[in-house]
Amino acid sequence: MDELSNAVARARVRSELVTLFYIDLDGFKPVNDAFGHDIGDELLIAVAERLRACTRTGDVVARLGGDEFAVLIDAHTRPEHADAVAKRLASAFMLPFAIGEREVEVRASIGEAVFPNDANSAPGLLRFADTAMFGAKRRSPGRKDER
Repeated sequence: MDELSNAVARARVRSELVTLFYIDLDGFKPVNDAFGHDIGDELLIAVAERLRACTRTGDVVARLGGDEFAVLIDAHTRPEHADAVAKRLASAFMLPFAIGEREVEVRASIGEAVFPNDANSAPGLLRFADTAMFGAKRRSPGRKDER
């Protein structure tokens, strides 16, 4: 939240955009249930590493809790930069994750929010991205609710 608040404050002064992606893993709970929390923890680490590989220097990848992550595309970013990151984030879940000797498949629902277009504050941006993520989750074909 500190990084997001600082990015929004800078963007407000400079009249720039900030993009926030809210990412929730689809299929994480069955992995935890089937293989245990140690494998689940390793999967979360692998997801974070893959998300970091999708971003640029200066972007922020953070675990919000559970199986939720955020990616912050800071100020000085044109919309096409955020679009490119969005495509890389979505494609990061196309291949299975190698966890020990297992291949584990999870997908992700991704919501996006842009300051100042979608919200005028850091908390508002987070709420908008979260709501957008739930919209993406509802549109996901064949998905069962895990919550």
